[in-house]
Parts: sequence; C-alpha cells; structure tokens
Amino acid sequence: MSSPKMAIGVDVGGTFIKAALCSKDGEVVIRSSTDTVAREGYEGVLHRIIWIVEDVVERSGVQRGDIGGVGLGLPGRVDPRSGDAVMCPNLPGFVGVPVARPLADALGMTVRIGNDAGCAGLGEFHFGAGKGSRDMIMLTLGTGIGGAVIFDGKLRRGSRQVLGEIGHSVIDHNGPQCGCTQHGCLEAFCGKEGIIRRARQRLQNGRESAIWSLAEGDTLKITPAVVAEAAAVGDAVALEVLEETGFYLGAGIVNAVVFCDPDVVVIGGRIADAGEPLFGAIRRTVEARCRIGQFRGDRIVKAKLGGDAGVVGAASLILQPQEG
Repeated sequence: MSSPKMAIGVDVGGTFIKAALCSKDGEVVIRSSTDTVAREGYEGVLHRIIWIVEDVVERSGVQRGDIGGVGLGLPGRVDPRSGDAVMCPNLPGFVGVPVARPLADALGMTVRIGNDAGCAGLGEFHFGAGKGSRDMIMLTLGTGIGGAVIFDGKLRRGSRQVLGEIGHSVIDHNGPQCGCTQHGCLEAFCGKEGIIRRARQRLQNGRESAIWSLAEGDTLKITPAVVAEAAAVGDAVALEVLEETGFYLGAGIVNAVVFCDPDVVVIGGRIADAGEPLFGAIRRTVEARCRIGQFRGDRIVKAKLGGDAGVVGAASLILQPQEG
C-alpha cells in the first residue's frame, strides 16, 4: 500500500492549537491556529480540534479523500496503540480518556496520536536537522524540556511512554526542585525558570547588566529571550548564564548519549534560539565529558523546522506510519 500524499498535523498545547496540511515531503501547504481554552475541559478541547481540522480542510480546497488522516501531538503521556491520553497535565480532563477514536468518528478520517515532543522529534528526523540519520535524540527547550529518542528510524517511548523524558534525568541530587517534585532534574536547571533564576541571582548580587534595561528594571520581566538578547550584545552576565545553561545541558546530553548512542543530537525550542553562546558551551561540555565513544560536538545541531516541527511531526504519524 502506497503512503498518503498529504496529511494534517495538529499540535495541541496548553495555550494554542496549531494545525497544518502537509505534503508527503513535509512541506506545509496551509496553516491554522486557535486558542486551546483548556479550561473548557476534555469535550471542549476535542471540539476545538475538530473545528481546526475542518478549517484546514475547507480552506485548503483539497478533497477529504485525498488526505491520509490526522496526526495529533498532545502535551503529556499518551498511548499511541489505544489512541488514549494517559495524563496531560496542561489539559484538564485528559487523564485516561480516549482521544483518537472520538476524533476519528467525528471527522471520518484516520487519527493517530503521539506525545508532542516525540512528534517534534519525528518532524526533525524525517524532514529537518536529523534527516539522513538512523538514530537521533531531540531535546526541546522551553518552559520545560521535552525529548524524543529515535532508534533505527522509529520513535521509541518505552512500556510506560517515558523513554525520551531527558528533562527529568537527574544531574545533581542536591539541585533545585523540579515540577515533577524530584530534585536536580535537567529541566530544573535549564528550563525557563532555571535560566531566569540564575539571571536574577546575579542581578540581586549587584552585577551590572544589559538585562536590567531590557527587562525595564523589573526582574519579573526577565525571560530567556531577554537573556539571549543581552548576550548578543556581549553582556557578561547574560553570557555567564548561557554558558552555565550550556554546561548543564551538556551534562544531561552526555548521559543521554551514553544510554542511546545516537548519530546526532537535535536541539529545538525557543531557548535554542540563543545560538552559539549556548551551543558552544553544550559542545565543549559534551566533548570534554563524553569519553566513551568520544561523541563529537559537531553532531549536536539546532533544529531546522522551528515552529512547524510539531505539526509536521504530527503529520508524519500518518505520512510515515510506524510502530513505536
């Protein structure tokens, strides 16, 4: 049976739902987005997913029969085989409930689901920075740290759907508490709040920095993007924060490389936009500490698909079907 020529990818977040009609080559034909309105709960969010898929179909002008199906990325633990959401903390009501089946019934189309970070990894593997590799790890840096592990061309999630949760690997048992309640997770150091915390500490210690003016003198307005902007003009404090963040990320990646032995490590998400001040520190740390196999720094690369990774990867659940 030949693979479909087109599919719809849907990336569901706690704030926004994005959807796109994608070609078999991973090119986005048409996009749509809407507010998630997570407070509406399970039924409300399903209705919004149905609406956005119908919107994409209608505006594309493509016949429904020419679309192979809908791939859906959800922010949390899912069971791709049953099509159920196991637990999605940012989506109230998405605990132990069916998702693929009711959507397929409503849309009259095949629906497959996956974890959102796993979908982003599939997008980069098939169509982005990991294209041409066989084994790949992806980290998505944002509010938290998502991850995806691809072995032998297939996304792997494990028996409890937690393989790839690199953000919750512990790099310092005495470190800050993570949102998962554990202490010292990679996410606690390198997620959004960890970066902000280290920047604030330096400023509260009396350090002069461009971060102050960029944040309008309000520490509550400090974000990773503000730190990256200050680093781009050579600000010493911002560069220190990114150097330290890169060191911690490098330590986490060393552990992941030892366990998974990938061809390439792809890093995406908004924090990755900090560029070389961050990536340079990551690569130096990995090369210095990854003695087994001597993983090269040039095999740590920035994601290519940007904000489209989630929808393109979700579409690949249809375009590149696989057993996880």
